[in-house]
Amino acid sequence: MKTFVRSIVLSFVAVSAIALTGCSKKDDVPVEIDGQLVEILPSGGSFKGGVVSQSSAASRAVIDAGHTRDLKVAFARIDQKSETDATYPAYSTVAAALPATWTKGFTAANATAISFDVPQYYLTRVTNNNTKLVGWYPHLTANTFSSGEVSIAVDGANDIMLTQELEGNKDAATAFGVTGKIFNFKHKLALLKFRVYAKDSAAVKNGYGKLKAITLKKQLATCKIVLPGDQAGQVTFDYAAAPDPEDMDMVKKAADSTDKAITYPLGLPVLTVTDNGDGTSTTKKNDVECGYALIAPVDASGKVSVAIETELGGTKEVDLTLPKDASSNVLGFEAGKAYNIVLCFTTTGIDPTATITEWIKADDIEIEL
Repeated sequence: MKTFVRSIVLSFVAVSAIALTGCSKKDDVPVEIDGQLVEILPSGGSFKGGVVSQSSAASRAVIDAGHTRDLKVAFARIDQKSETDATYPAYSTVAAALPATWTKGFTAANATAISFDVPQYYLTRVTNNNTKLVGWYPHLTANTFSSGEVSIAVDGANDIMLTQELEGNKDAATAFGVTGKIFNFKHKLALLKFRVYAKDSAAVKNGYGKLKAITLKKQLATCKIVLPGDQAGQVTFDYAAAPDPEDMDMVKKAADSTDKAITYPLGLPVLTVTDNGDGTSTTKKNDVECGYALIAPVDASGKVSVAIETELGGTKEVDLTLPKDASSNVLGFEAGKAYNIVLCFTTTGIDPTATITEWIKADDIEIEL
């Protein structure tokens, strides 16, 4: 699958001098250049898409070049302890994460701003003035950040992205945004896009009728981002943070920039065979989109089962075929990849197939701070 990466460049803007709340020592106040403070102010470049949270009021299901609402992200920040102490505190000591806003209206030719909701500034110290940042999506909600950990629900509709940890300071050569200081927001879930059709009219009339619902069985319901606890630590991501798997309803919306609701019960289109008049025929599945789900990755040792409810056939449970990536030879549903799940309804059963497709024109989102 192709990966489309787009950069978001952070500019450093001089603003009028402002005193930071909570700064008690001279070397903890923001850096001044020619008597002015330097604010960390990201700006957003063009963006080509990716499924994001529907649960946040300041977002929509799919973000693309036609994005019309602000997008909320969050960062955690730690600073070197003092001019004589180059070590960092653990992220578990951070009282709160830093929400940031990605302004609406980006297009292929126009950049819009990403800014911290509470302005952030570099330290004034000449030595040991480094800052570390790590970011994630979705934006903070109640009780999601505590003791250096971020807990996020995996609900099928909610994309989850995480950056690596980066270190920078006020100096031009080592500031966020230069080579090697680029935050890369990576999707941590797999996107399943469901489509349906019937092999013949008998399957519809005598077997199933209309589609009522699709439920993914025993999916991991929570994930956890664990920020480093010491100097050698790494940002880790735990998909199995929930004690028990839970059933997940498929999202009955289009997995594209329209965010269009799909009307249910949904009629099953019937496969057609057209005689070309030259001894050949053309077969069309006529399959239609019926929804999507974002799930924790599934490797070759796992499985994904779906319960399919129809008007006439009741509820039937089937296992999805695990696809194999031709380029990586990896079997399963991988993070950051999208899959077309096509369900064929026949008089004898429901036949599922899975193929790798594009993730709404984007896989990773790069942000330069």
